Amino acid sequence: MKVQGMARGLSLFEVMIMAVIIATTLLMIASSSATSMTSISQSGEYAAAARVARLQLEKVSALSLQTLWTTYQPPLRTVLDAGNNYFDVPLEYGSSGNNMNLPGIGSGNTTSWNPTGAFIPAGEIIIGNNENLGPGAYGRIFPVDPTGNRVSFTLPMDLDGDGLLTSGDCTTPKFTAIRFPVGIVIRWQSAHSGRYERYELWTVVSNFQ
Repeated sequence: MKVQGMARGLSLFEVMIMAVIIATTLLMIASSSATSMTSISQSGEYAAAARVARLQLEKVSALSLQTLWTTYQPPLRTVLDAGNNYFDVPLEYGSSGNNMNLPGIGSGNTTSWNPTGAFIPAGEIIIGNNENLGPGAYGRIFPVDPTGNRVSFTLPMDLDGDGLLTSGDCTTPKFTAIRFPVGIVIRWQSAHSGRYERYELWTVVSNFQ
């Protein structure tokens, strides 16, 4: 008994269906790979911010209050002010010594609030020194940053230990502070998503450490 069968090729319609399936699969793979690469890159940005924030917090926490204020007291609150309390956040360390840094908000962009388009370091050390000022009084103001200049410590705080919350500036004309809230705040515009990102660490540095 012979079993007969018909050998036939694929029809044009079947070929087209297979092509669509293959193309869709490849597109999904490419999209997934691109998403994964973006996620890895964004994770690298946060990892760099977290690493540098911890190092900066360890450094400032080891200082006496007088030295802390003398070294890191903030300049005026414009974004182009220079000061020891602004710092770069290296993403990568180049072999030639030229570091690739996390781009600060507005770096390289000429705007009304950054007329020179100057590079703005991503990191900032913030010290609360005035009992009469709220959190909105501290930190650089970036008009394009939806997180604004809000900081996460609570004021008023008794900075000079007199039991009152109305002593004002505890650094001038006489240094009376016995504690400072100190924050390491890093803000940047992601090179991958374009979103404004923020990472911060806070502590209270006191004379009793």
